Amino acid sequence: MHERLSSSPLLRSVAFGEGRRFGLWDLASLTEGALGRCCAPESFTVSSVKRLRREPGPAGREHDDDHDFSRRYWIRSPRGGGRDIAGTVAVDT
Repeated sequence: MHERLSSSPLLRSVAFGEGRRFGLWDLASLTEGALGRCCAPESFTVSSVKRLRREPGPAGREHDDDHDFSRRYWIRSPRGGGRDIAGTVAVDT
């Protein structure tokens, strides 16, 4: 399954060192879904991250498991030749 996902031009595996950035984007997605508030993860401050993590409840916390059964991907926007990030997805097998 991961081979098929990785072969999509609109998905890119999260690389080593991108975990924190992925977590911020994931928190933005969760906040938008749970609270109906649009967020720009690039504008998050330390205090806004702490506040947002409390608001959605326990599900708003970043997951640090990098075990073999979970893979994280960036969803690329078709605009900009796929270089722009449109969102995140994590897949467990």
